[in-house]
Amino acid sequence: MTSMSVFDIVPEDVLDAIFLRTPALDLVLNCPLVCRRWFEALSGRYFWLQKIESEGMRISERNRQLLLDNSDYSLCIYILKGVACGLLPFNRNLIRNPCGEDGRKYWVQKEAHKRHADYDSDSDEDEDYDDQYSAVRFEVEEKPVGAYPIPDKVGVPTQHCFVTSYRLGIRVQVLNFSKYSIREGVMELLKPTINYSQWVSSRHDCGCEAELSIQVKSGLWTMKPDPLDWNTSQEGVERRVWYKMEDEVQCALPIDTIVYRSTGKDRQFWAGNYGSKTTACSLILKI
Repeated sequence: MTSMSVFDIVPEDVLDAIFLRTPALDLVLNCPLVCRRWFEALSGRYFWLQKIESEGMRISERNRQLLLDNSDYSLCIYILKGVACGLLPFNRNLIRNPCGEDGRKYWVQKEAHKRHADYDSDSDEDEDYDDQYSAVRFEVEEKPVGAYPIPDKVGVPTQHCFVTSYRLGIRVQVLNFSKYSIREGVMELLKPTINYSQWVSSRHDCGCEAELSIQVKSGLWTMKPDPLDWNTSQEGVERRVWYKMEDEVQCALPIDTIVYRSTGKDRQFWAGNYGSKTTACSLILKI
């Protein structure tokens, strides 16, 4: 009679419950080596969908069915494991320092971006660029001065926000997708939606404006959606109140870079930081 190990007698539902509470990287790197049964359990597409959803991430019904039914098993399991482990750039905010809690870190001003076309937002030189080019264009407030506190619905853990002045303030992050080494066919299969947004407000005593835009590059192809504009003269806009600027576009091509660009200034040319305030900057590739 063949002897059974403890790994063989654990019920299937109990094993799944344990795996759903195990860090995804351990499930990929270590657990499949324990025994054949664990290897087979962790090779199923449906389990990885469950794992993703147990972490609070949502996948559209279209892509859910594609990942379960597509004939290319290798590509689908690669996507599912990559999303679960956070190794692929999907369903999470790719903007770093979105509220200014870390000062101007990871943000560059427009002139710096022009002069450094191959700029990588992960570079250790971020703060040097910021100090040289952006100090007079935008600042960071620990809490909004002259505006209402950032409401809970914005979903940020801090009251920090960026604030502009009488000169046009321009913040840029260049997201370089080469570091993810995304396999061929992933973007074509998933056709992710690029969702980009920020929250904006103004002081009670000074009119201001803000603009949000992105630029997507894939080889020689470039997509530049129309910018989103906001100002205190628009109908229905109340000073001090926080508003969400948001749009989305679909992209089915491999992405090289996305440039996220936020600009703003006051409309009364007052000395000091009386321009638009922004926080919760976000760019998400939704699948």
